Amino acid sequence: MYYELVSYSFSVTPQTNSKSHKKTVDNLNTILGALKPEAKEGRVLAMHYLGRTYFALWDYPKAFAWFTVAAKKGHAPSGVYQKMTLQFVEKEELFEQSIKELNKVIEFTGN
Repeated sequence: MYYELVSYSFSVTPQTNSKSHKKTVDNLNTILGALKPEAKEGRVLAMHYLGRTYFALWDYPKAFAWFTVAAKKGHAPSGVYQKMTLQFVEKEELFEQSIKELNKVIEFTGN
């Protein structure tokens, strides 16, 4: 999949070569950089989209952590994504890493 930053939203088109994969990762890292300051200020949608971005990067522990914090703040869709991501955490046996990432996110956001 190919993601492109367009006003903090995702545009997805299928791509398969390594050049497009690198561009996708670069774009997702740009999205992460744009969303982190917003999340630090407590914006729940930024937290949710950080989770979605980490999920797109297959970093399930970080995605789980961001969805958990956003869900705790009352964002219902993040709760759904949290449960979905938990299935990947369980399958890949990433429990310890997920707890560490959750603690980092809680410290980062002050929640």
